[in-house]
Amino acid sequence: MIVRIVTQTAALSLDLRLVVQNGIAGPLSSNSVSVSDLGQIQNVAVHLLGGRVQLVPQKDNANLMVQTRMYQTKNYAVRNSKHEPAHGLVMISVCRFPIVTMASDCENLTFYYFADYQANDIFENVFTLWLNSVFPTSTK
Repeated sequence: MIVRIVTQTAALSLDLRLVVQNGIAGPLSSNSVSVSDLGQIQNVAVHLLGGRVQLVPQKDNANLMVQTRMYQTKNYAVRNSKHEPAHGLVMISVCRFPIVTMASDCENLTFYYFADYQANDIFENVFTLWLNSVFPTSTK
């Protein structure tokens, strides 16, 4: 099976929506990563996905959609084993496309991190872990 994932770079989306509020739809939320970080994150995602799946320019040609969001904000309700609050999160979802029923067509991963990191560094680490579990390389 060929996995085809839509990429739409005009709206900072790869349908990897790297934070929905992306300057085109309105200002970034206060807990979003910066516009320059979004560009770097998108480049990382395109590069890593491109090694495993076929990226297509239009949704009509895709059979999966990947969405990502990244926020940098302290969340005192989420704590690690040392009782430190989360400093931010990376959320990645993959959906069968077209989406008919969210509950059965989509799966999400939310990764909380507990130290101050550069956005593109933590994103690359988390996205690589996610990619290896969802699209493992063949071991032939």
